[in-house]
Amino acid sequence: MRSLADTHGGKIELINTMRQKPAFTAGTSHHGGLITVSSTAGQVVFSSNATNDGGQLFVNNADGSAVWTVSPDERGAGLVSIADALGQRRFTAGVNPQGGVARFYGPGDTPTVIAGASATSGGGRVDVFNSQGFRVFSTAADPDGGGQLNLANEAGMVLFSVDTVKDDGALLALMNSAGTRLFLVGSRRMGGLMNLMNGQGNVVFIAGTDEQGMNGAVSIKNGTGREMVHVGVTDADDGAVTVWDAAGRTKRTLSTRR
Repeated sequence: MRSLADTHGGKIELINTMRQKPAFTAGTSHHGGLITVSSTAGQVVFSSNATNDGGQLFVNNADGSAVWTVSPDERGAGLVSIADALGQRRFTAGVNPQGGVARFYGPGDTPTVIAGASATSGGGRVDVFNSQGFRVFSTAADPDGGGQLNLANEAGMVLFSVDTVKDDGALLALMNSAGTRLFLVGSRRMGGLMNLMNGQGNVVFIAGTDEQGMNGAVSIKNGTGREMVHVGVTDADDGAVTVWDAAGRTKRTLSTRR
């Protein structure tokens, strides 16, 4: 054992008598205390020290690469990081204001999966990313307590989405590569509903139940959203087809009678 002093304060070293190298060191640094443990080869395999943000702990492999780290994050909460044999980060576990969050990393320190508590809803959330860092899959509990699921293309644009509607039903939507919604199908207390849109996102076709939720109804619209054809059922349970001209005036109505 030997005692040393430097500009930061004192230091104690326990020497390995076989190698004549420090096996354990305890001392001070410009941030506070410092402890290191070394292998017989003289490689530091464990260290713990104080920083301005708190304490941190490192576990190294035989080559000196840090493979396990515990430290505070930028908000002062706990953060655990696990690395591969080369010291490349592969997993972290931490917290956000709503709960715990785990992150899995691929090549280039890019997250591939993030799972944990949603920072907005307080429920669970899972996000999957491609190798370019774009999110291609996500599922979460929404603020109303229901579930939602999104699938995206290689650039992260959502093309498929399913959401629940509180106290009503669910919605399924399909989008094009620009993110414009082109197809929508949903369920509600009054029955099902389907919408088809043009490339500008304007609804051009609607099929579902009528306002009373008893009979079927179909509406065909032009590109500006004006209804041009309506197919439905009358109050007398007769079928009816109504056609409008471009100005919106009723052009013709066909109805069957018993």
